[in-house]
Amino acid sequence: MRQGTCNLTGWKVTGIILATLIAVVSYLVPDSRLADHHAAIMLGSFLTVLLLCAWLLKDLTGVVQDQKDQMERLMGTNLALTSLIDLKDHYTEGHSRNVRDLARGFAAYLTVPPRQVEQISLAAQLHDIGKIGIPDAILAKPSRLTDEEYAEIKKHPDLGADAIQHIPDYEDIVRIIRHHHERFDGRGYPEGLAGTEIPTGSRLISLADTYDALIHGRAYRQAMSTMDAIREMQAERGGQFDPDMFDHFIRFLSTGANTHSCDDPVCGMPVAGADPELSVSYNHRNYFFCSRTCLVEFTRHPDKYSDSS
Repeated sequence: MRQGTCNLTGWKVTGIILATLIAVVSYLVPDSRLADHHAAIMLGSFLTVLLLCAWLLKDLTGVVQDQKDQMERLMGTNLALTSLIDLKDHYTEGHSRNVRDLARGFAAYLTVPPRQVEQISLAAQLHDIGKIGIPDAILAKPSRLTDEEYAEIKKHPDLGADAIQHIPDYEDIVRIIRHHHERFDGRGYPEGLAGTEIPTGSRLISLADTYDALIHGRAYRQAMSTMDAIREMQAERGGQFDPDMFDHFIRFLSTGANTHSCDDPVCGMPVAGADPELSVSYNHRNYFFCSRTCLVEFTRHPDKYSDSS
């Protein structure tokens, strides 16, 4: 795959060819056709620039196509993984989308660098993928878990991280997933990290994960109002949650944060421009996508990803 940089040998060969072209034009073009050799050199230089621009344009076009292909592969991998979550537990899949959108919006609110925002978004989407390895009887249990059952639940961050650790360029995403149940006070799992030892993305997802779980409820707990959820989370400020990040999160929620506000309704990625080839109209609204993979997924399951879902 192209790396987006020009080969040094290629530049040398091109330089030699172009220098030869200038020399040929300047000495072989008759004076009767050009005023003097300076004009010939200018013509040769002009032709040189044209050839060089054509060569660079061809290389740049290849780089852009490689980036598009890489995006398609990334989205295909992501959708395959989230489909596995959906097969295991429809609640977990819907929760993961909510956490992804909320975490992405909060990361942008904190002015986290764009690349890190994308990593946090992907990690949030996949943060519960390790629950595929947890027995259904434990995940859906409507009463309090036993110590043995809770020990099983605590395995899911490692299970999820281990499951995706061999995907290229997922190193940071793996680390975020592995540590999204650490606590700021060091009493979390799996490694008992504390404070800023915990990755920024993990601390951020912990807030989004808890908030969404509280306002939507679980098998063993009814859904709470927004204010009740905030009050419950306030008790863990500095315990489970990074206190400074918690304060920013409350301010973020007060801005009217919408967990369904991402550009691409399927993967949550931003859409750079309104490409008509990567758009579709559904229920009187236009939706735009970062890749053809996401567009195809939306057309297969529009009610799952549209605002009406």
